[in-house]
Amino acid sequence: MRGDSLKERLLRVATIEDVVAAYVPLQRSGAGYVGLCPFHADKHPSLHVHPGKQFFKCFACGEGGDLFAFVQKIEGCSFTEAMGKLAKRYSIDSREWTVDNYAGKKKRTDGKETAGKGTAGKETTGEGTTGKKTDGRGTAGFPDRATNENSDDQLSVVHSQLSIRTIGAANRLFASLLQPYVPEDEVLRGTYRLFGVGIAPPEVPADYRKMRSRLIFPIRDEKGGLVAFAARRRTDGEEGAKYVNSPASPVYSKNRVLYALDRAGEAIRERRFVFVTEGYKDALAMHAAGFTNTVALCGVAFTAGHIRLLAGYTQRIVLLLDADGAGEASMEKIVAMLSCGTGPEGERLEPACLFEVSRMQLPYGEDPDSLLHGSGFVSFRRQITASLHLALLETYEHHLLRQIAKTVSDLSLCLSCEDRISLLSLLAKQKSRLSRVTVRLGRNVVV
Repeated sequence: MRGDSLKERLLRVATIEDVVAAYVPLQRSGAGYVGLCPFHADKHPSLHVHPGKQFFKCFACGEGGDLFAFVQKIEGCSFTEAMGKLAKRYSIDSREWTVDNYAGKKKRTDGKETAGKGTAGKETTGEGTTGKKTDGRGTAGFPDRATNENSDDQLSVVHSQLSIRTIGAANRLFASLLQPYVPEDEVLRGTYRLFGVGIAPPEVPADYRKMRSRLIFPIRDEKGGLVAFAARRRTDGEEGAKYVNSPASPVYSKNRVLYALDRAGEAIRERRFVFVTEGYKDALAMHAAGFTNTVALCGVAFTAGHIRLLAGYTQRIVLLLDADGAGEASMEKIVAMLSCGTGPEGERLEPACLFEVSRMQLPYGEDPDSLLHGSGFVSFRRQITASLHLALLETYEHHLLRQIAKTVSDLSLCLSCEDRISLLSLLAKQKSRLSRVTVRLGRNVVV
C-alpha cells in the first residue's frame, strides 16, 4: 500500500501561519495575517500570510511561496534541509517518512511495530528517491527509529504537538467567526479592532458553546500566538458568570500569560517600565490613550510565571490595579513579592526577578476603563500621567529613605574621622533631597 512521503506528512501537521509565526510576529488581517517581512528592511507590515491558500507573499520585495520555501529562504538551506528542520520541530522521525513507498517500520498507536514493504536504505527529498544510501541516520541527520531507544518518549512528544496544533486550529476557526465589536467611545474603536475583540455568534463549535453571544477578547502569548479567549457578559445585567475563559491547555495557562504582552513588548523595552492592570478592558483603555507599554493579568493572581515573563523586558513595574479594597490588598502583596524577588509562596526566584515597583493611585472605585469613559480621553491622559509621576516620586522617596537608613547604619560603625565626615556630608545631601521630595508630595506637584 502506498504511504506518505515526508513532505506529505509535514503538510498534514504544519501550516504556513504557524511556521511563519515562529520567526515573525503576525497579526490578524481579514482572512489572513500580516507582519514585517524578514527578507528586507521592512518598516511597515508587507508580509501577507494566507492560511486558506497556504502561502506567503511580500508585496514589497516580492518573496513568496509555501512553508518549505519560507524555511529555505529564512534559514538559507536546501529543500531537504528545510524538511529536516520542520520534521524536528514537529517531532516527526524523518527516516520513517522518507520514502514515497512506505518502507521499514511504522509505529502503531498500540505501541507495536509492523513491517512495511518498499525500498529500504534510500533517501528522498519528498519529491522522489535520490538513490543515496544512509549512514544510520535519517534525513538531515535524525536518528534511525530502529536504533532509537526512546521511541515511546518521542511518540508522547508527537501527541503533544498534535494536541497543540489541534487547539491552535480550533482557536483560529472560532476567531474567524467573531463579529467585530464597535465600542460607543470612538477613541476605543481602533484599539478594539487591532486586538481582534469581537462578538461571538449564537452558533459556535461545541468547545466554545459557553462563549456564544458574549464579548470575546482573544488572548495571545508573547510571540503573538492565539492561545485562548476570555468571554465577557456584554452587559452587567445579563445572567451567568461575568467571564467564561478557555480552559488550561498545552498552550495556555493564565499563570504564564499576560494579556497584550505581544503588542506591548517593544514599548516596554523602549520606555523601560510596564503598567500592569487587572482587566482586559483596562489594558485596552491604556493602549487607546497611548500608554502602549501596558499588560493585564488574565486572572486576579500575580504569579511567578508572570514575574519571570516580565523580567525579560524590564526591571521596573508600575501597578495600576483597581482602586478598591481588594485591589489595595493585592497591591501590597505584589509589591512585597516583586521588591524581594520572591514568588507567591515565598520561594526565591532568579536574581533577574527583582523589580523596582511603583503603585499608582486612582480615585476610589475607579479603574482605567471606567476612568476613560467617565472623564474623556484628554482628562484620562492627564490623570494617568499625573498619577504616574506621583507614583514614581513616591518610589524615589522610599529609595532615599533606604539610602539614609544605610548611611546612618554605616555611620554608627565608622570610627575614622575622615570617613565620618564623608558619611555626614552624604547624609546631609540625602536629607536635602528627601526634604524637596516631601514638599512636592505634600503639594501633590508633578515633577
